[in-house]
Amino acid sequence: MGEIADILLVEGSMLKKAIADNMRAQNRNATGDTVKGIKVEATDSRLTLIDTKGTLIFSEVGRGPNRSNPANAKPSYTFVQQIAKWTLKKGIKGGLTEKQRNSFAYAIATTIARKGNRLHRSGKNSGVVSDAINQAWLNKLMAKLTPEYTAIIKTEILKTL
Repeated sequence: MGEIADILLVEGSMLKKAIADNMRAQNRNATGDTVKGIKVEATDSRLTLIDTKGTLIFSEVGRGPNRSNPANAKPSYTFVQQIAKWTLKKGIKGGLTEKQRNSFAYAIATTIARKGNRLHRSGKNSGVVSDAINQAWLNKLMAKLTPEYTAIIKTEILKTL
């Protein structure tokens, strides 16, 4: 890995930490699965944050209703199980039997499938990602990369002379 890729990897890791900190501050990290699913990759020309779980976007903008026929939408079994896991981690409705917890999770999942979650219905972003990736972060990143790119350009120019 080159020096630029090293810088990008460090900055990407710090960005992942900032997103995780934002999620914790907003109490959006009950299971920890979303943060665990963020992978950072860097080359000399690209920094990539990969959302391997496909859930980071929901932490930022919420989850909308099902697209086809939301009035009669039924949640998937997987989604109900995710909600059940979330309620356990959050300590919501403690003392329920597994069957009661699954029924409770089904009711929540059905509401989300039909109406979207609260964040989505508010029409606002949470800021867990957008507050981390902002102009100040980009300016800081560019300040770190500019000397490296300048050195590369000088080397390439000297090669052609």
